Amino acid sequence: MKIARDILDAKTGIVEGARLIFPLGHSLPEIESLPEFVVIKAILSETDHLPAGKESGMWNDAVLQAKKEELHEIENRYSEKVFPACTAIIKKCEEPI
Repeated sequence: MKIARDILDAKTGIVEGARLIFPLGHSLPEIESLPEFVVIKAILSETDHLPAGKESGMWNDAVLQAKKEELHEIENRYSEKVFPACTAIIKKCEEPI
């Protein structure tokens, strides 16, 4: 799973990556059923009011700066939890069918 690898390689931010991974859980129930997937859900729940990725360009600069600080704090808080979650997702996707 490229998105999970990009999070591990710091090519994609934790919040942006979680937002991209979450919908895949609906089409891949084996991912959504992983205990580690709760981390992805928690990130989404806690950050749904924050800009991430391309949508950041649509925000007012002053507001964006304040939100970026909050986003950075949340990404730091989840960094130790999201890496095992991404590893588990990658491993599950690589299992033979």
